[in-house]
Amino acid sequence: MKNRSPEIEKSFGAEKNNALQRLSYPLQGVTYYTVSQLFIHLKPKYPHGLVL
Repeated sequence: MKNRSPEIEKSFGAEKNNALQRLSYPLQGVTYYTVSQLFIHLKPKYPHGLVL
């Protein structure tokens, strides 16, 4: 069953990469927020989170 053309495969791959790039920015923000919240909950002595 090899009736897919390479052009379709290429454009699909490019679309997937663009979507992943667009998703990665908000995901980084969410990850950073979650980690900082975790540190706040784990270390109540430091209410401002970690001082980097």
